[in-house]
Amino acid sequence: MMDLLRKHTKAIIYVVVVAFVATGALVYLNTPGTKSGAQQEAYAQRFDKAVATVNGEEIPYQEYAYQLQGYLRQYQNQIAPNQVVGLKANILDNIINQKLILQEAKKNDIKPEITDEDVQAQLDQVIDYYASSKEEFEEIIKKNGQTIEDVKNTIRENMATQKRIEAMLDSVKDNIEVTDQEIAKQYEEVTASHILIKTDDKEDAEAKAKAEEVLAKAKSGEDFAKLAKEYSEGPSSSRGGNLGSFTRGRMVKPFEEAAFSMEVGEISDLVKTEFGYHIIKVTDKKEATGKEFEEKKEEIKEKLVAQKEKEAVNNWLEEVRDNAKIVIEDKEIKAFDAARNGNLETAINNYKAAIANNQGAYYLYHNLAQIYQMNGNQEEAISTYQEAIENYPEQVDFYVSLADLYTKDEKFDKAIEVYQTGLSNNEDNAELHLSLGDAYRKQDNNEKALEEYETFSKLAGDDLMAQYRLANIYSQMGLEDKAKAQMDKVKEIQSKQQEAAKQEREESKKEETKEESAE
Repeated sequence: MMDLLRKHTKAIIYVVVVAFVATGALVYLNTPGTKSGAQQEAYAQRFDKAVATVNGEEIPYQEYAYQLQGYLRQYQNQIAPNQVVGLKANILDNIINQKLILQEAKKNDIKPEITDEDVQAQLDQVIDYYASSKEEFEEIIKKNGQTIEDVKNTIRENMATQKRIEAMLDSVKDNIEVTDQEIAKQYEEVTASHILIKTDDKEDAEAKAKAEEVLAKAKSGEDFAKLAKEYSEGPSSSRGGNLGSFTRGRMVKPFEEAAFSMEVGEISDLVKTEFGYHIIKVTDKKEATGKEFEEKKEEIKEKLVAQKEKEAVNNWLEEVRDNAKIVIEDKEIKAFDAARNGNLETAINNYKAAIANNQGAYYLYHNLAQIYQMNGNQEEAISTYQEAIENYPEQVDFYVSLADLYTKDEKFDKAIEVYQTGLSNNEDNAELHLSLGDAYRKQDNNEKALEEYETFSKLAGDDLMAQYRLANIYSQMGLEDKAKAQMDKVKEIQSKQQEAAKQEREESKKEETKEESAE
Protein backbone atom coordinates (compact mmCIF):
# COMPACT_ATOMS: atom_id res chain seq x y z
CA MET A 1 0.00 0.00 0.00
CA MET A 2 2.89 2.33 0.77
CA ASP A 3 4.26 1.75 -2.74
CA LEU A 4 0.91 2.68 -4.25
CA LEU A 5 0.83 5.91 -2.26
CA ARG A 6 4.37 6.81 -3.32
CA LYS A 7 3.64 6.03 -6.99
CA HIS A 8 0.47 8.11 -6.87
CA THR A 9 2.32 11.08 -5.41
CA LYS A 10 5.04 10.91 -8.06
CA ALA A 11 2.50 10.56 -10.85
CA ILE A 12 0.64 13.73 -9.90
CA ILE A 13 3.68 16.02 -9.86
CA TYR A 14 3.49 16.89 -13.54
CA VAL A 15 -0.29 16.82 -13.72
CA VAL A 16 -0.88 19.20 -10.82
CA VAL A 17 1.61 21.75 -12.05
CA VAL A 18 -0.07 21.78 -15.45
CA ALA A 19 -3.48 21.96 -13.75
CA PHE A 20 -2.35 25.04 -11.84
CA VAL A 21 -1.16 26.69 -15.03
CA ALA A 22 -4.44 25.89 -16.77
CA THR A 23 -6.89 26.94 -14.05
CA GLY A 24 -5.17 29.64 -12.01
CA ALA A 25 -7.00 32.49 -13.73
CA LEU A 26 -10.13 32.15 -11.61
CA VAL A 27 -8.45 31.57 -8.26
CA TYR A 28 -9.13 35.10 -6.99
CA LEU A 29 -12.86 34.41 -6.82
CA ASN A 30 -12.36 31.38 -4.56
CA THR A 31 -12.92 33.22 -1.32
CA PRO A 32 -14.10 31.10 1.61
CA GLY A 33 -17.79 31.48 2.31
CA THR A 34 -20.57 29.23 3.49
CA LYS A 35 -19.60 25.61 3.04
CA SER A 36 -21.19 22.23 3.56
CA GLY A 37 -20.23 18.54 3.65
CA ALA A 38 -16.68 17.82 2.60
CA GLN A 39 -15.97 21.56 2.37
CA GLN A 40 -16.71 22.05 6.08
CA GLU A 41 -14.57 19.02 6.89
CA ALA A 42 -11.63 20.24 4.85
CA TYR A 43 -11.80 23.75 6.29
CA ALA A 44 -11.70 22.57 9.91
CA GLN A 45 -8.39 24.38 10.51
CA ARG A 46 -7.12 27.78 11.63
CA PHE A 47 -6.32 30.50 9.11
CA ASP A 48 -3.73 32.31 11.23
CA LYS A 49 -0.88 29.83 10.75
CA ALA A 50 1.36 28.67 7.93
CA VAL A 51 0.46 25.22 6.71
CA ALA A 52 4.07 24.61 5.57
CA THR A 53 7.34 26.36 4.71
CA VAL A 54 9.41 25.82 1.57
CA ASN A 55 13.04 26.93 1.87
CA GLY A 56 11.90 29.37 4.54
CA GLU A 57 8.99 30.74 2.48
CA GLU A 58 5.68 30.29 4.29
CA ILE A 59 2.57 28.85 2.67
CA PRO A 60 -0.24 30.73 4.43
CA TYR A 61 -3.22 28.59 5.34
CA GLN A 62 -5.47 30.96 3.39
CA GLU A 63 -3.57 30.38 0.13
CA TYR A 64 -3.82 26.64 0.67
CA ALA A 65 -7.55 26.94 1.50
CA TYR A 66 -8.28 28.82 -1.75
CA GLN A 67 -6.88 26.00 -3.87
CA LEU A 68 -8.53 23.38 -1.67
CA GLN A 69 -11.90 25.05 -2.14
CA GLY A 70 -11.45 25.00 -5.91
CA TYR A 71 -11.04 21.21 -5.86
CA LEU A 72 -13.96 20.77 -3.48
CA ARG A 73 -16.22 22.77 -5.75
CA GLN A 74 -15.15 20.74 -8.75
CA TYR A 75 -15.57 17.36 -7.06
CA GLN A 76 -18.41 18.16 -4.66
CA ASN A 77 -20.22 15.05 -3.37
CA GLN A 78 -17.50 12.82 -4.84
CA ILE A 79 -15.10 13.02 -1.89
CA ALA A 80 -15.60 10.41 0.84
CA PRO A 81 -14.62 11.35 4.42
CA ASN A 82 -11.68 8.92 4.36
CA GLN A 83 -10.32 10.69 1.24
CA VAL A 84 -10.26 14.21 2.72
CA VAL A 85 -6.76 14.06 4.22
CA GLY A 86 -5.31 12.51 1.07
CA LEU A 87 -6.86 15.30 -0.98
CA LYS A 88 -5.47 17.94 1.37
CA ALA A 89 -2.00 16.37 1.26
CA ASN A 90 -2.01 16.24 -2.54
CA ILE A 91 -3.14 19.86 -2.79
CA LEU A 92 -0.39 20.94 -0.41
CA ASP A 93 2.05 18.94 -2.56
CA ASN A 94 0.79 20.93 -5.54
CA ILE A 95 1.42 24.24 -3.80
CA ILE A 96 4.86 23.13 -2.63
CA ASN A 97 5.70 22.23 -6.23
CA GLN A 98 4.43 25.63 -7.38
CA LYS A 99 6.59 27.40 -4.78
CA LEU A 100 9.66 25.41 -5.79
CA ILE A 101 9.15 26.14 -9.49
CA LEU A 102 8.65 29.84 -8.78
CA GLN A 103 11.77 29.92 -6.59
CA GLU A 104 13.75 28.30 -9.41
CA ALA A 105 12.25 30.79 -11.87
CA LYS A 106 13.44 33.64 -9.64
CA LYS A 107 16.95 32.15 -9.52
CA ASN A 108 16.91 32.04 -13.32
CA ASP A 109 15.70 35.67 -13.48
CA ILE A 110 12.52 34.76 -15.38
CA LYS A 111 10.35 37.89 -15.59
CA PRO A 112 7.38 37.51 -17.95
CA GLU A 113 5.71 40.55 -19.47
CA ILE A 114 1.95 40.86 -18.95
CA THR A 115 0.25 43.46 -21.14
CA ASP A 116 -2.95 45.37 -20.38
CA GLU A 117 -4.48 43.58 -23.37
CA ASP A 118 -3.67 40.19 -21.79
CA VAL A 119 -5.34 41.22 -18.55
CA GLN A 120 -8.42 42.64 -20.28
CA ALA A 121 -8.86 39.50 -22.39
CA GLN A 122 -8.76 37.35 -19.25
CA LEU A 123 -11.13 39.70 -17.43
CA ASP A 124 -13.62 39.47 -20.30
CA GLN A 125 -13.57 35.67 -20.03
CA VAL A 126 -14.16 35.81 -16.29
CA ILE A 127 -17.07 38.24 -16.67
CA ASP A 128 -18.65 35.99 -19.31
CA TYR A 129 -18.29 33.02 -16.98
CA TYR A 130 -19.69 34.61 -13.82
CA ALA A 131 -22.17 37.22 -15.07
CA SER A 132 -24.28 38.34 -18.01
CA SER A 133 -22.75 41.83 -18.06
CA LYS A 134 -19.91 43.90 -16.66
CA GLU A 135 -22.39 45.73 -14.42
CA GLU A 136 -23.68 42.49 -12.92
CA PHE A 137 -20.11 41.29 -12.36
CA GLU A 138 -19.26 44.52 -10.56
CA GLU A 139 -22.23 43.96 -8.24
CA ILE A 140 -21.03 40.42 -7.50
CA ILE A 141 -17.48 41.43 -6.59
CA LYS A 142 -18.70 44.49 -4.69
CA LYS A 143 -20.29 42.12 -2.17
CA ASN A 144 -16.79 40.77 -1.51
CA GLY A 145 -15.40 44.28 -1.13
CA GLN A 146 -13.64 44.23 -4.50
CA THR A 147 -13.52 46.54 -7.49
CA ILE A 148 -12.71 45.86 -11.15
CA GLU A 149 -9.21 47.24 -10.55
CA ASP A 150 -8.72 44.79 -7.67
CA VAL A 151 -9.72 41.95 -9.96
CA LYS A 152 -7.41 43.20 -12.72
CA ASN A 153 -4.49 43.36 -10.30
CA THR A 154 -5.19 39.81 -9.14
CA ILE A 155 -5.46 38.61 -12.73
CA ARG A 156 -2.15 40.29 -13.56
CA GLU A 157 -0.47 38.62 -10.57
CA ASN A 158 -1.94 35.22 -11.44
CA MET A 159 -0.98 35.51 -15.10
CA ALA A 160 2.56 36.50 -14.15
CA THR A 161 2.76 33.49 -11.84
CA GLN A 162 1.46 31.18 -14.55
CA LYS A 163 3.86 32.52 -17.15
CA ARG A 164 6.82 32.16 -14.76
CA ILE A 165 5.84 28.53 -14.19
CA GLU A 166 5.35 27.93 -17.92
CA ALA A 167 8.68 29.54 -18.78
CA MET A 168 10.54 27.56 -16.10
CA LEU A 169 9.00 24.27 -17.22
CA ASP A 170 9.66 25.09 -20.87
CA SER A 171 13.34 25.52 -20.02
CA VAL A 172 13.32 22.09 -18.34
CA LYS A 173 11.73 20.55 -21.45
CA ASP A 174 14.17 22.21 -23.86
CA ASN A 175 16.23 20.04 -26.20
CA ILE A 176 14.03 16.96 -25.89
CA GLU A 177 14.50 14.82 -28.98
CA VAL A 178 12.91 11.65 -30.29
CA THR A 179 14.93 9.49 -32.68
CA ASP A 180 13.62 7.48 -35.64
CA GLN A 181 14.71 4.34 -33.81
CA GLU A 182 12.55 5.25 -30.80
CA ILE A 183 9.56 5.89 -33.08
CA ALA A 184 10.08 2.53 -34.78
CA LYS A 185 10.33 0.70 -31.45
CA GLN A 186 7.12 2.33 -30.25
CA TYR A 187 5.29 1.20 -33.40
CA GLU A 188 6.53 -2.39 -33.46
CA GLU A 189 4.20 -5.05 -32.13
CA VAL A 190 4.57 -8.72 -31.28
CA THR A 191 1.90 -11.42 -31.09
CA ALA A 192 2.98 -14.23 -28.80
CA SER A 193 1.98 -17.15 -26.62
CA HIS A 194 3.79 -18.37 -23.53
CA ILE A 195 3.99 -21.12 -20.97
CA LEU A 196 4.63 -19.95 -17.40
CA ILE A 197 5.99 -22.10 -14.59
CA LYS A 198 5.64 -20.06 -11.41
CA THR A 199 8.28 -19.77 -8.70
CA ASP A 200 6.10 -18.28 -5.95
CA ASP A 201 4.71 -21.66 -4.83
CA LYS A 202 7.76 -23.88 -5.31
CA GLU A 203 11.56 -23.89 -5.06
CA ASP A 204 13.37 -22.17 -7.93
CA ALA A 205 15.27 -25.33 -8.87
CA GLU A 206 12.04 -27.35 -8.97
CA ALA A 207 10.32 -24.73 -11.15
CA LYS A 208 13.31 -24.54 -13.49
CA ALA A 209 13.49 -28.31 -13.87
CA LYS A 210 9.81 -28.50 -14.75
CA ALA A 211 10.16 -25.59 -17.21
CA GLU A 212 13.13 -27.29 -18.92
CA GLU A 213 11.08 -30.48 -19.29
CA VAL A 214 8.23 -28.55 -20.97
CA LEU A 215 10.73 -26.58 -23.11
CA ALA A 216 12.16 -29.83 -24.48
CA LYS A 217 8.66 -30.93 -25.51
CA ALA A 218 7.99 -27.58 -27.22
CA LYS A 219 11.34 -27.58 -29.05
CA SER A 220 10.72 -31.13 -30.27
CA GLY A 221 7.63 -29.94 -32.12
CA GLU A 222 4.77 -30.79 -29.76
CA ASP A 223 1.70 -28.55 -30.10
CA PHE A 224 2.50 -25.36 -28.15
CA ALA A 225 -1.13 -24.53 -27.34
CA LYS A 226 -1.75 -28.01 -25.93
CA LEU A 227 1.40 -27.78 -23.82
CA ALA A 228 0.29 -24.39 -22.50
CA LYS A 229 -3.13 -25.74 -21.53
CA GLU A 230 -1.55 -28.69 -19.78
CA TYR A 231 1.45 -27.10 -18.05
CA SER A 232 1.18 -23.29 -17.95
CA GLU A 233 0.36 -21.78 -14.56
CA GLY A 234 -0.53 -18.36 -15.92
CA PRO A 235 -4.02 -16.94 -16.56
CA SER A 236 -3.57 -17.43 -20.34
CA SER A 237 -3.28 -21.23 -20.05
CA SER A 238 -6.97 -21.75 -20.92
CA ARG A 239 -6.31 -19.87 -24.18
CA GLY A 240 -3.39 -22.07 -25.10
CA GLY A 241 -1.00 -19.46 -23.71
CA ASN A 242 -2.18 -16.81 -26.20
CA LEU A 243 -1.24 -13.31 -24.98
CA GLY A 244 -2.47 -11.48 -28.06
CA SER A 245 -0.51 -8.54 -29.46
CA PHE A 246 1.52 -6.06 -27.41
CA THR A 247 3.88 -3.13 -27.88
CA ARG A 248 6.99 -2.28 -25.89
CA GLY A 249 6.37 -1.23 -22.30
CA ARG A 250 3.47 -3.64 -21.79
CA MET A 251 5.44 -6.64 -20.48
CA VAL A 252 8.15 -6.99 -17.84
CA LYS A 253 11.57 -6.14 -19.27
CA PRO A 254 13.17 -9.63 -19.66
CA PHE A 255 10.02 -10.94 -21.34
CA GLU A 256 9.78 -7.92 -23.66
CA GLU A 257 13.45 -8.08 -24.68
CA ALA A 258 13.18 -11.77 -25.52
CA ALA A 259 9.90 -11.47 -27.45
CA PHE A 260 10.98 -8.52 -29.59
CA SER A 261 14.31 -10.15 -30.46
CA MET A 262 12.68 -13.32 -31.82
CA GLU A 263 11.50 -14.29 -35.30
CA VAL A 264 7.98 -15.44 -36.15
CA GLY A 265 7.57 -19.13 -35.28
CA GLU A 266 10.61 -19.15 -32.99
CA ILE A 267 10.43 -20.66 -29.50
CA SER A 268 12.63 -19.05 -26.84
CA ASP A 269 14.88 -20.64 -24.29
CA LEU A 270 13.76 -20.19 -20.66
CA VAL A 271 13.15 -16.54 -19.77
CA LYS A 272 13.28 -15.76 -16.03
CA THR A 273 11.09 -12.93 -14.63
CA GLU A 274 9.66 -12.05 -11.22
CA PHE A 275 6.73 -14.37 -12.03
CA GLY A 276 8.75 -17.46 -12.85
CA TYR A 277 10.10 -19.22 -15.95
CA HIS A 278 8.55 -18.43 -19.35
CA ILE A 279 8.71 -20.27 -22.66
CA ILE A 280 7.74 -17.83 -25.41
CA LYS A 281 6.54 -18.50 -28.93
CA VAL A 282 6.22 -15.54 -31.32
CA THR A 283 3.35 -16.07 -33.77
CA ASP A 284 3.36 -12.70 -35.56
CA LYS A 285 5.23 -9.38 -35.72
CA LYS A 286 4.34 -5.92 -36.95
CA GLU A 287 7.49 -4.24 -38.26
CA ALA A 288 8.12 -0.50 -38.52
CA THR A 289 7.78 -0.38 -42.29
CA GLY A 290 5.14 0.38 -44.88
CA LYS A 291 2.45 2.98 -45.50
CA GLU A 292 0.68 2.65 -42.14
CA PHE A 293 3.93 3.22 -40.24
CA GLU A 294 4.72 6.33 -42.29
CA GLU A 295 1.23 7.70 -41.62
CA LYS A 296 1.53 7.18 -37.87
CA LYS A 297 5.11 8.39 -37.39
CA GLU A 298 4.19 11.97 -36.49
CA GLU A 299 1.49 10.88 -34.04
CA ILE A 300 3.91 8.48 -32.35
CA LYS A 301 6.56 11.19 -32.19
CA GLU A 302 4.16 13.62 -30.49
CA LYS A 303 3.25 11.01 -27.87
CA LEU A 304 6.91 10.21 -27.19
CA VAL A 305 7.79 13.90 -26.89
CA ALA A 306 4.93 14.42 -24.40
CA GLN A 307 6.06 11.37 -22.44
CA LYS A 308 9.68 12.57 -22.33
CA GLU A 309 8.58 16.06 -21.31
CA LYS A 310 6.55 14.62 -18.44
CA GLU A 311 9.51 12.49 -17.32
CA ALA A 312 11.88 15.47 -17.58
CA VAL A 313 9.63 17.67 -15.42
CA ASN A 314 9.06 14.88 -12.87
CA ASN A 315 12.78 14.10 -12.58
CA TRP A 316 13.76 17.77 -12.37
CA LEU A 317 11.12 18.57 -9.77
CA GLU A 318 12.00 15.50 -7.74
CA GLU A 319 15.63 16.63 -7.64
CA VAL A 320 14.58 20.16 -6.65
CA ARG A 321 12.40 18.74 -3.85
CA ASP A 322 15.23 16.50 -2.63
CA ASN A 323 17.46 19.57 -2.25
CA ALA A 324 14.77 21.75 -0.67
CA LYS A 325 13.96 22.27 3.00
CA ILE A 326 10.25 21.53 3.29
CA VAL A 327 8.57 21.68 6.70
CA ILE A 328 4.94 20.55 7.04
CA GLU A 329 3.21 22.28 9.97
CA ASP A 330 -0.30 20.83 9.58
CA LYS A 331 -0.62 17.73 11.80
CA GLU A 332 -3.17 16.02 9.55
CA ILE A 333 -0.89 16.22 6.55
CA LYS A 334 2.17 15.33 8.66
CA ALA A 335 0.32 12.18 9.67
CA PHE A 336 -0.65 11.34 6.09
CA ASP A 337 2.90 12.01 4.91
CA ALA A 338 4.33 9.77 7.62
CA ALA A 339 1.92 6.98 6.67
CA ARG A 340 2.80 7.01 2.98
CA ASN A 341 6.49 6.90 3.92
CA GLY A 342 5.89 3.87 6.15
CA ASN A 343 6.33 5.69 9.50
CA LEU A 344 3.12 4.31 11.01
CA GLU A 345 3.77 5.16 14.67
CA THR A 346 4.50 8.79 13.75
CA ALA A 347 1.31 8.81 11.70
CA ILE A 348 -0.72 7.47 14.63
CA ASN A 349 0.66 10.09 17.02
CA ASN A 350 -0.03 12.95 14.60
CA TYR A 351 -3.57 11.77 13.82
CA LYS A 352 -4.32 11.53 17.54
CA ALA A 353 -2.97 15.05 18.10
CA ALA A 354 -4.98 16.40 15.15
CA ILE A 355 -8.18 14.79 16.47
CA ALA A 356 -7.59 16.23 19.94
CA ASN A 357 -6.96 19.73 18.55
CA ASN A 358 -9.79 19.83 16.03
CA GLN A 359 -13.25 18.59 16.94
CA GLY A 360 -14.55 19.39 13.46
CA ALA A 361 -12.19 16.93 11.76
CA TYR A 362 -14.24 13.78 12.40
CA TYR A 363 -12.95 12.26 9.13
CA LEU A 364 -9.55 11.70 10.76
CA TYR A 365 -10.90 8.69 12.63
CA HIS A 366 -11.05 6.85 9.30
CA ASN A 367 -7.38 7.53 8.63
CA LEU A 368 -6.34 6.56 12.15
CA ALA A 369 -8.28 3.29 11.99
CA GLN A 370 -6.73 2.48 8.60
CA ILE A 371 -3.23 2.99 10.03
CA TYR A 372 -3.99 0.59 12.88
CA GLN A 373 -5.17 -1.98 10.32
CA MET A 374 -1.99 -1.51 8.28
CA ASN A 375 -0.06 -2.02 11.51
CA GLY A 376 -1.94 -5.28 12.14
CA ASN A 377 -3.70 -3.87 15.21
CA GLN A 378 -7.32 -4.82 14.56
CA GLU A 379 -8.48 -4.20 18.14
CA GLU A 380 -7.26 -0.58 18.08
CA ALA A 381 -8.96 -0.06 14.71
CA ILE A 382 -12.23 -1.31 16.22
CA SER A 383 -11.79 0.91 19.29
CA THR A 384 -11.12 3.90 17.04
CA TYR A 385 -14.38 3.41 15.13
CA GLN A 386 -16.28 2.84 18.39
CA GLU A 387 -14.96 6.14 19.74
CA ALA A 388 -15.85 7.84 16.46
CA ILE A 389 -19.43 6.54 16.63
CA GLU A 390 -19.75 7.71 20.23
CA ASN A 391 -18.59 11.22 19.30
CA TYR A 392 -20.27 11.47 15.88
CA PRO A 393 -23.35 9.18 15.85
CA GLU A 394 -24.73 10.89 12.74
CA GLN A 395 -21.77 9.84 10.56
CA VAL A 396 -23.00 6.72 8.76
CA ASP A 397 -19.59 5.78 7.31
CA PHE A 398 -18.29 4.88 10.78
CA TYR A 399 -20.95 2.20 11.27
CA VAL A 400 -20.24 0.73 7.83
CA SER A 401 -16.47 0.67 8.41
CA LEU A 402 -16.78 -0.91 11.86
CA ALA A 403 -19.25 -3.52 10.61
CA ASP A 404 -16.87 -4.32 7.74
CA LEU A 405 -14.12 -5.11 10.26
CA TYR A 406 -16.41 -7.51 12.09
CA THR A 407 -17.60 -9.05 8.82
CA LYS A 408 -14.01 -9.76 7.70
CA ASP A 409 -13.56 -11.71 10.95
CA GLU A 410 -16.92 -13.44 10.25
CA LYS A 411 -18.41 -11.89 13.40
CA PHE A 412 -21.75 -11.34 11.69
CA ASP A 413 -23.71 -10.89 14.95
CA LYS A 414 -21.49 -7.97 15.91
CA ALA A 415 -21.77 -6.46 12.42
CA ILE A 416 -25.56 -6.66 12.63
CA GLU A 417 -25.48 -5.03 16.06
CA VAL A 418 -23.42 -2.15 14.64
CA TYR A 419 -25.87 -1.59 11.76
CA GLN A 420 -28.81 -1.68 14.17
CA THR A 421 -27.11 0.94 16.34
CA GLY A 422 -26.51 3.02 13.24
CA LEU A 423 -30.18 2.81 12.26
CA SER A 424 -31.27 3.81 15.75
CA ASN A 425 -29.42 7.09 15.12
CA ASN A 426 -30.08 7.33 11.35
CA GLU A 427 -33.42 5.57 10.82
CA ASP A 428 -34.01 6.69 7.24
CA ASN A 429 -30.56 5.94 5.85
CA ALA A 430 -31.05 3.67 2.85
CA GLU A 431 -27.44 2.43 2.70
CA LEU A 432 -27.53 1.21 6.30
CA HIS A 433 -30.68 -0.81 5.58
CA LEU A 434 -28.99 -2.31 2.51
CA SER A 435 -25.85 -3.17 4.48
CA LEU A 436 -27.90 -4.70 7.29
CA GLY A 437 -29.74 -6.79 4.71
CA ASP A 438 -26.40 -8.02 3.34
CA ALA A 439 -25.29 -8.93 6.88
CA TYR A 440 -28.45 -10.95 7.48
CA ARG A 441 -27.92 -12.68 4.15
CA LYS A 442 -24.42 -13.74 5.24
CA GLN A 443 -26.14 -15.44 8.20
CA ASP A 444 -28.56 -17.15 5.78
CA ASN A 445 -31.38 -15.19 7.41
CA ASN A 446 -33.07 -14.32 4.13
CA GLU A 447 -36.37 -13.37 5.75
CA LYS A 448 -34.84 -10.49 7.68
CA ALA A 449 -32.57 -9.63 4.74
CA LEU A 450 -35.62 -9.19 2.51
CA GLU A 451 -37.27 -6.92 5.08
CA GLU A 452 -34.22 -4.63 5.02
CA TYR A 453 -34.03 -4.73 1.22
CA GLU A 454 -37.70 -3.70 0.96
CA THR A 455 -37.04 -0.77 3.30
CA PHE A 456 -33.98 0.16 1.25
CA SER A 457 -36.07 0.15 -1.92
CA LYS A 458 -38.70 2.45 -0.39
CA LEU A 459 -36.09 4.90 0.90
CA ALA A 460 -34.15 4.86 -2.39
CA GLY A 461 -37.23 6.07 -4.27
CA ASP A 462 -36.40 6.95 -7.88
CA ASP A 463 -32.67 6.37 -7.49
CA LEU A 464 -32.16 4.29 -10.63
CA MET A 465 -28.80 2.76 -9.70
CA ALA A 466 -29.95 1.89 -6.17
CA GLN A 467 -32.96 0.02 -7.51
CA TYR A 468 -30.78 -1.71 -10.11
CA ARG A 469 -28.39 -2.86 -7.38
CA LEU A 470 -31.33 -4.43 -5.58
CA ALA A 471 -32.42 -6.27 -8.73
CA ASN A 472 -28.92 -7.80 -8.92
CA ILE A 473 -29.10 -8.82 -5.26
CA TYR A 474 -32.41 -10.60 -5.79
CA SER A 475 -30.93 -12.37 -8.82
CA GLN A 476 -27.90 -13.49 -6.77
CA MET A 477 -30.30 -14.86 -4.14
CA GLY A 478 -32.03 -16.92 -6.81
CA LEU A 479 -35.28 -14.96 -6.39
CA GLU A 480 -35.99 -14.60 -10.09
CA ASP A 481 -39.58 -13.36 -9.66
CA LYS A 482 -38.43 -10.60 -7.32
CA ALA A 483 -35.51 -9.78 -9.61
CA LYS A 484 -37.87 -9.48 -12.59
CA ALA A 485 -40.32 -7.28 -10.63
CA GLN A 486 -37.42 -5.11 -9.50
CA MET A 487 -36.13 -4.75 -13.08
CA ASP A 488 -39.65 -3.71 -14.15
CA LYS A 489 -39.42 -1.01 -11.48
CA VAL A 490 -36.03 0.06 -12.83
CA LYS A 491 -37.43 0.31 -16.37
CA GLU A 492 -40.39 2.35 -15.09
CA ILE A 493 -38.06 4.82 -13.32
CA GLN A 494 -35.84 4.99 -16.40
CA SER A 495 -38.86 5.72 -18.60
CA LYS A 496 -40.02 8.50 -16.26
CA GLN A 497 -36.56 10.06 -16.23
CA GLN A 498 -36.30 9.91 -20.02
CA GLU A 499 -39.73 11.52 -20.37
CA ALA A 500 -38.77 14.26 -17.90
CA ALA A 501 -35.54 14.90 -19.81
CA LYS A 502 -37.50 15.07 -23.07
CA GLN A 503 -39.93 17.61 -21.62
CA GLU A 504 -37.02 19.65 -20.29
CA ARG A 505 -35.42 19.72 -23.76
CA GLU A 506 -38.71 20.77 -25.33
CA GLU A 507 -39.16 23.56 -22.78
CA SER A 508 -35.61 24.69 -23.43
CA LYS A 509 -36.29 24.82 -27.19
CA LYS A 510 -39.45 26.86 -26.59
CA GLU A 511 -37.48 29.36 -24.51
CA GLU A 512 -34.81 29.61 -27.22
CA THR A 513 -37.52 30.22 -29.84
CA LYS A 514 -39.06 32.96 -27.70
CA GLU A 515 -35.68 34.65 -27.28
CA GLU A 516 -35.00 34.48 -31.03
CA SER A 517 -38.44 35.95 -31.77
CA ALA A 518 -37.83 38.78 -29.30
CA GLU A 519 -34.55 39.60 -31.02
